[in-house]
Amino acid sequence: MSYIGRQLNVPASVFEAVADGSITAGSTVVIKSSGKVANVTNQAAANSTPAIIDAGADRLMGYGMAYDSSQNCVLFAYRNVIGNKTCVKAATLSGTTLTFGSEVETDMVPDGRVSIASDGSGGFVLICEDSNQSSKQFALAGTVSGTTVTIGDDAEYSTSTYGVNDIVFDSTSGKFVIVYIDNQNSLYLTAKVVTRSGTGFSLGSAVVISSETYIYGCRCTEDTDQNRIVAFASGTGKIRCVAGAVSGTSTSWGTTVESSETTRVRPAKAGSSDYNACGITYDASAQATVFAYCDQESTPNGERATLLIATASGSTVTLGNVQVVDSSAKGNEVGCAYDPTVEKVIVAFGYGDPIGPGNFVSATITGGSSRSATFSSRTEFESGDTISSTVIHHPTVGKNIIAFADEGDGDKGKYVIQASQFQNFTDFIGFTDTTYDDGDLVKVQVGGSVNDLQSGLTAGQTYFVQTDGSIGTSAASTSVTAGTAVSATEILVKG
Repeated sequence: MSYIGRQLNVPASVFEAVADGSITAGSTVVIKSSGKVANVTNQAAANSTPAIIDAGADRLMGYGMAYDSSQNCVLFAYRNVIGNKTCVKAATLSGTTLTFGSEVETDMVPDGRVSIASDGSGGFVLICEDSNQSSKQFALAGTVSGTTVTIGDDAEYSTSTYGVNDIVFDSTSGKFVIVYIDNQNSLYLTAKVVTRSGTGFSLGSAVVISSETYIYGCRCTEDTDQNRIVAFASGTGKIRCVAGAVSGTSTSWGTTVESSETTRVRPAKAGSSDYNACGITYDASAQATVFAYCDQESTPNGERATLLIATASGSTVTLGNVQVVDSSAKGNEVGCAYDPTVEKVIVAFGYGDPIGPGNFVSATITGGSSRSATFSSRTEFESGDTISSTVIHHPTVGKNIIAFADEGDGDKGKYVIQASQFQNFTDFIGFTDTTYDDGDLVKVQVGGSVNDLQSGLTAGQTYFVQTDGSIGTSAASTSVTAGTAVSATEILVKG
């Protein structure tokens, strides 16, 4: 006699992979290009109406943002022009609405952009030039619980009076790294390791990364595939890139490479003292670092929003060609972030000369060791003149936050929530046997297995994966068979 359903002593067909996000019990599972597994995503393209970040403040500028995975919150660091102080606050995202905790004001008065990095476990470090203390470079550490922020005392990390800097958390070493241009040492590109302990921190010794002259935008990020910090900075006619690693409280760096074309970072609003109006992100799907900026040169790129793409092999970097995002008009104050949901880089900027409406494009990075980008058409997210565009991806929601100052509305700090159209139900491989959290090792019941966590099925009926991840008796736009029901609660997964 034959038996359809779960048979004793017969091993089920199971595929194991790491979870990308939380996965619910009994749900359909897809395989991603990264090799990780996730629930089905069905996301429509959307762009929320601009909303105010702080109703009690007229102007907020110079944003830095960081995501803390332990608290599932986004940290905002900025200059509140009412009190002229560096401030920090945390927010949670639901749908297209950010809910903010209380603003915490520091003693620092920044000149230019504020940078912040999170260690993903409730701790952060922020840095800026403090015009209240001889324009030297200061840092402070803090913690976040929910949306409650606690900060420690600020302390000087460099006597440089040139506030072109950035900070990144190195997950390999568990340390923060500050990269900055030191005008007290011949404008060399320099690094310091920061070790956070609660709301306090200690500094390693300064390490000269590159003994060439730098005066413009400086950004750094982590290449999580090579376990390296990748930094970009601009001289008077070339942009350079370098990769390095953390060892204890110090860093070591490879050889700098420079752009083949004449190019440099344009300062904020084509004339302010902030030469750090640029963005950086790591594209995990392309395994490449993307540096986004406005090119100061009138030729060949005509002060357009521009990308440079670097790939690393250990501490050896290969730099691609300069690529103009949109050649039809000038751009300013460019921000970017990698969106793993669609495996694209979101690039936001003011579209005009010297400023203009806020726009974004998505960039798809492809190619071999020298990567290149293809761009979508522009989408406007703010009709008024927009400055200080900054982008961050929210991984649990799968959407991007674009923060900016609306110069057309009194420089009020605002944000929009951006989502790209995406469906991946055709990448179905099976069902889960239980609930998993992000990063867990998932056991996926694949072809030949029987999943017994269903309900309301009709035995003998074929079921298809729907665009939202559910299963139904009719195929979606593309026919993807989930399996055949063997009882009201069991489905034999299609092989």
